[in-house]
Amino acid sequence: MKRTSRSERQQRAARSAAPRHPRAGKQYTIRWQGDEPVGYEVDGVRYKTLDDVPDPADRDKLMSLAVGIDDDDFAIPAGPSIPLDRVLLTVFIGVAVLMLAIAVYSATVVGRGLAREQETSGEVLDLIVRRDDSGTQYTYPIVQFTLPDGTRKTVEMREGSWPPAYEQFEPVTVRYNPAFPEGAYVKSFSDTLTRYTVTLVTGILAVAFVLATLLTVWVTKQVPDIDAQPEEPAE
Repeated sequence: MKRTSRSERQQRAARSAAPRHPRAGKQYTIRWQGDEPVGYEVDGVRYKTLDDVPDPADRDKLMSLAVGIDDDDFAIPAGPSIPLDRVLLTVFIGVAVLMLAIAVYSATVVGRGLAREQETSGEVLDLIVRRDDSGTQYTYPIVQFTLPDGTRKTVEMREGSWPPAYEQFEPVTVRYNPAFPEGAYVKSFSDTLTRYTVTLVTGILAVAFVLATLLTVWVTKQVPDIDAQPEEPAE
């Protein structure tokens, strides 16, 4: 343990004579003879040794002062408190901006993909029935359409349905990427909605967090500041 000089210990003992909050305003004094303590005092009551001090808390306090350790040496200053409403606003705004950025990005990606596609008329040639691992039955249409160079392309659609969404020889509108016509699909509202699922979900979340931000601001303005002191009426 680090030892201190007699003068430093006396200075610490002198400081300890002032009322201290942890001991409810008690005053502590240590009398020295040379480098050794020869007496202790708590609120004017004198004790010859530490063992004579009846209160363990007072005994610990005097012992810490005797070896040169003060509670103030370990005091950590409290940092400034951050209001809860400011934290909520920061979180809500941050999440709203993130969700909005994801919505814009996903919509841009889907839009660019649709811009590369072409649209043409086609016909359902046949319906293929398959079952998944759980035994559920789905129908997949086989569609034929004509490319701009006159080539006829026959493609089995990747999405199945039950009951069947199309009938055999039913005319349909086909969309495809000229670089990969095998990935063609039948144009429908449900397919378009599926492509924009990420955009819709993140967009809704962005709006929700914007509304939460506005609600937080409104509630903050409605609740009075509890730290504000009421003004005294002028005499």
